[in-house]
Amino acid sequence: MVHKKESGIFRLLSFIVAFLAMIVSSCNLRDTITDITGVTPTPITPSPTPRICPDINFDPASGLKVTRNLIVILFDENSTENQQVLEYLDGTKTDDVIGFIDGFLPKVLGPGDEYSIFQLGYRTYEGARYGRHSARISEAPDIFPTPQPHKTLTPMATPAIGPGTPGLVIIQQKNHYGTAVANQYATSTQLAFDDLCEVNAYATAYHSTNVAWTVTNQAVSTEIATSVVRDTTRTPIVIETPFAKDALYEGLSHASIDFKFLCVQYDKCTLLIFDDVIDWRNTGPDSKIPDYLDFNLKNVQVIVVIPTCRELNSPSCTGIQNLWKDKFILFGAKNPITYLNGDQLEEHLFQLIGDN
Repeated sequence: MVHKKESGIFRLLSFIVAFLAMIVSSCNLRDTITDITGVTPTPITPSPTPRICPDINFDPASGLKVTRNLIVILFDENSTENQQVLEYLDGTKTDDVIGFIDGFLPKVLGPGDEYSIFQLGYRTYEGARYGRHSARISEAPDIFPTPQPHKTLTPMATPAIGPGTPGLVIIQQKNHYGTAVANQYATSTQLAFDDLCEVNAYATAYHSTNVAWTVTNQAVSTEIATSVVRDTTRTPIVIETPFAKDALYEGLSHASIDFKFLCVQYDKCTLLIFDDVIDWRNTGPDSKIPDYLDFNLKNVQVIVVIPTCRELNSPSCTGIQNLWKDKFILFGAKNPITYLNGDQLEEHLFQLIGDN
């Protein structure tokens, strides 16, 4: 009788101990779940309410860096020898050097750029001057910084359930874990939605800026086209008679005056020559550079179009190229010097000059 009573008391105590262990485990579980669900940012509770993008304030916008180009052109309108050798992008060709310049410049120049044109064969700067125009920028577009994705959440670890864990504790663990997973999923979904809101807002702002900048470029292109046609149309006035057909040095001196005073204001300076690049002072046995002329091609990209060189690698053409290469570099030009004939000319010039 006493033995049965002790057995009953033992079973009661065992039950109380097991119950207390379950409570303690449950408390420890809550601490564990708190650690599992501790993420950055704080998890949010799932909600059926439709999401609406908030008003987004970007960091301060910065002005777009516009590369400003200065192009000085020297040309001999007879350099094509009346052959259709200057090729446009669409494959059509022309022998009209001035017409090619009229059509090309408005395509390659944009806001902030400037051109200056001289005809070869004139002794003075004023006599050789054809025209000059600077396309000013009234206001450069502002570009907002690109949005950055939000911080990702820390992956959640599945709680370990050891052998012998009471059934009620297992149920509580699964319930707590399920709630934590739901909260984290809701948080991740909200973060992804916020990212999308910022991306769409940036795209809208960028599109508006791009539209405005496109309109500005079109207006400048029209402005340059009008100016260059006006500049390349000589008015019927008495001008200086060309003193020599083959006189490139004087043209280089005229171009040097512009580069000396203007190049420092631009990001990129280019000298574009349409000529056979033959100068009578290079043909004699005592060939030398005229010492009464000044040359300044410092930091200038030189592009020489020789329409009469149908094969640029022919001996006669490579000889004249090498002769002038040394002289251009002596005058301060960037190396390498680019030589072209009329083949795919507009395409090559876009690649070498155009970046607006």
